[in-house]
Amino acid sequence: MRPKDRTALGPALATALGMITGCQGSEVILCTDGAPNSGVGKMNSPDSSCKDYYTMVGNYAKQNGIVVSILAVDGEPVGLENVSPCANISGGNVDVLDPLEIMRQLRLISQNFIVATSVCIEFHLHPEIEVDDDDFPKGSSRIVKEVGNATRDTDVTFFFRRKNTDKDLQVDCLPFQVRVNFTMKDGRKMLRVISKSMNVTKDRAKMEEEMNVDVVGLATAQKTADLASKGKVAQARDRLTSVNRMLNKACNSDEQKEARYNFRTECAELHQDLNDRLSGSYKNTRKRSDMSSRMYSHMMQQSQSRYAGASSSQKQDIASKRRTTDENVRQQYYEYHS
Repeated sequence: MRPKDRTALGPALATALGMITGCQGSEVILCTDGAPNSGVGKMNSPDSSCKDYYTMVGNYAKQNGIVVSILAVDGEPVGLENVSPCANISGGNVDVLDPLEIMRQLRLISQNFIVATSVCIEFHLHPEIEVDDDDFPKGSSRIVKEVGNATRDTDVTFFFRRKNTDKDLQVDCLPFQVRVNFTMKDGRKMLRVISKSMNVTKDRAKMEEEMNVDVVGLATAQKTADLASKGKVAQARDRLTSVNRMLNKACNSDEQKEARYNFRTECAELHQDLNDRLSGSYKNTRKRSDMSSRMYSHMMQQSQSRYAGASSSQKQDIASKRRTTDENVRQQYYEYHS
């Protein structure tokens, strides 16, 4: 057996998915030290078939309740810009690690286990409100989002806005409803309906006082990273900058200020990446591209726990739930040998 500088990621991934298709809630962890250069999905194709292939694989995994994660060895370019869609679409992780860190990352992935598959969210708004997202038709007050696989840390956010800003809303409160269809790991199909009404106010001070900063921060980070990954760099930076300015004026309580600090810390690398791309100082090497793709994937998969302040009730609830983690997963964590 002799090495021939071949990295057949595409065939390896297809084989792994074929082996576990039919076992919903399964996960494929793809470890690689190089870019795909052999077989289906190789990067040196003259067209865009490489990225299209991994996008197709991600959609297949999502439809079959399988999560794909990618662990790349630091030091060699992997082509994450083309390969990462299979993880982003299926709900997996993308990371570039020193070889000594891979075992630790495997432990973390095993703890963030799948809780549901075939997740589909219906979001219903008041007729005067529309979803603020270019992925959906303009003017949509009802959308359907196919999430696919959901892990313990999955958080999904939406932006919305008024359809007509020239006239005031003639209502005292706005109704919202979310319907979540999903399949449990034992095969049961479930439906959860969440309804809530929010009061309307013209008092900016009152709005700022009631604002949930960690949710605003999470939604902004996810959307900004999504825009950047699609090449909409200027639009991504504009969104991040405008939210930063709003939070400078809006945060008054200690809890809000703590969440604002977390938001700035989490988004600092992303903000610098966007500034570098727009200023022309971005060196578009394969390694730099891999690091950017890794960062975008991380930001799109982040959960609210990264932004909530340590003293907030949300953070305490999250900590409480994590202390009650499945005993089998905790035992698995300590049985790993590095």
